[in-house]
Amino acid sequence: MAEAKKPKDASVPAFFKDSFFVGEKGTARKVLILPIALILHGILIITAIVLPLLSTGELPTVEV
Repeated sequence: MAEAKKPKDASVPAFFKDSFFVGEKGTARKVLILPIALILHGILIITAIVLPLLSTGELPTVEV
């Protein structure tokens, strides 16, 4: 006796269509991008502030 096969495209009732969310592909990458971007921007900003402060060899002379 042959078993009844399940339909491949099972229709979802209309009242459930707004209830289920299908996960997007690549969400792990999206989760990691923001912290990595924040860290890189922080490093660039700190570098832009600290490097000029460390190069004090060529300061102008003060005339009083």
